[in-house]
Amino acid sequence: MLKFFKNIRRTLLDKNKLGQYLKYALGEILLVVLGILIALQVNNWNQDRIEKQHTLDYLNDLTVDIALDLENLEDHIQFLDDMSNRKRTLLKQISHEHLEMDTIIKLVMPIYLTKPIIDRTYQKYNSTNISKLIDNKELYNNINTYYTTVKTRYLTHVVWDEKYTLEEAEFWYYNDEFESRYLDEDLPFLHNDSIQKAVLEAQLKSVKGRNLLRTSLFRKKRIKTYVVEVQNRALELSNDIKDYLKASGYYN
Repeated sequence: MLKFFKNIRRTLLDKNKLGQYLKYALGEILLVVLGILIALQVNNWNQDRIEKQHTLDYLNDLTVDIALDLENLEDHIQFLDDMSNRKRTLLKQISHEHLEMDTIIKLVMPIYLTKPIIDRTYQKYNSTNISKLIDNKELYNNINTYYTTVKTRYLTHVVWDEKYTLEEAEFWYYNDEFESRYLDEDLPFLHNDSIQKAVLEAQLKSVKGRNLLRTSLFRKKRIKTYVVEVQNRALELSNDIKDYLKASGYYN
């Protein structure tokens, strides 16, 4: 092709047709520039297409993470309900003599649950420009809010529960009168079951013991309220992302 154009230019110069040569040369330059512009446009279009696909893949990965969040949040809610019911059972009774010691231990057992929001996909792509390519700004803002504000508040509730649950364990299990039964082995105790149970019953009848049960119940209920809120936010965000992917033809 280049040889063809070179022959035309040489022919025009040999025939001393300078005007036509200049016109032809200008046309050739414009043709080359036009070709470059078209090539750049095609390259930009292809790059945009690749980035768009990466963005959609990113959003789809987020739905996988959020699905795991929803499972964990549901587990957390059931856990909080179970812990609350245990404390109610003890608080509704003044005397616990009719309960077996193992039952009392199970009911007072201080437990907290740590299941943080899964943000591996968000953290992976947040350092790149892919996440910023979402053309739906409301969706983009909702994603950021979920993985920053909502996540931080959720972790704050989890840490709150962990701190005071450990304090409860100090009262119920780590004291000078009750010998802990955490080990699942046939090891001897200093006191028999009757004495051990009497210690627990005395703790349950004490003002401090009942206050610990009340504050534990209050805390679990308060945390559950927020966990349900996070669950609703997660479900709404998941549905919004899936609607966006569907509108973008990702599922076709």
